[in-house]
Amino acid sequence: MDYCRYSMNGNRATDIDWIFFHYGPWAYAMPELMEAVMDYYPFGWQDRSEEFGDRMPSFDPAEKLEFPVEQLMSKIINAFRMKDTNTLIEWCYKQTEPMLNAKRGDPLDFSKIEITGNMPEFFPTQTTSTMPQIPAAVAAKRDQFRARLRNRQEQYRQWKDDLASPEYMEALRLVAEENEAYIPDLSKTRVFLTKEAVDELGKGDDER
Repeated sequence: MDYCRYSMNGNRATDIDWIFFHYGPWAYAMPELMEAVMDYYPFGWQDRSEEFGDRMPSFDPAEKLEFPVEQLMSKIINAFRMKDTNTLIEWCYKQTEPMLNAKRGDPLDFSKIEITGNMPEFFPTQTTSTMPQIPAAVAAKRDQFRARLRNRQEQYRQWKDDLASPEYMEALRLVAEENEAYIPDLSKTRVFLTKEAVDELGKGDDER
């Protein structure tokens, strides 16, 4: 509340003396203040189910908060109502200027807060970083390589199509027939060798 109000107009919503206590903000008057709140309103930090049963009683406080303060509370509640407690603690302890600029035991200095006239942005939108630009010379070489690759792929596709074409298959058949015409048919031919030729075949390389 105090942080958000100061960020909007440079004034705090309360006069509580906040300090950096242990790990986060705290005030020595906090126990007394919380007891007063629990006495004034029918709710609190403690389990009061036995006192009120299944239903918490409605109440109409005699002294309502100022309208700007009620609006401020509603905005804070809406910002964190779907978050867990750790998210609230993380923001309060590690992302607020009074805590970031204090040491343990020091009073929190709200003058470190930038006065923007608006509610703090509790969860800033994450921006994606842009990819670095490729130098023109590198981009040109890349495009040339891609063009050559596409050309080779087209040539390979055309080669496969040609191998499967009827014209190519017919050409293979004609070449096979032409080769067969030059090979004599020796299946029924008898070959006679002279005695000298037989003797020559039986000799080893050393005898020759």
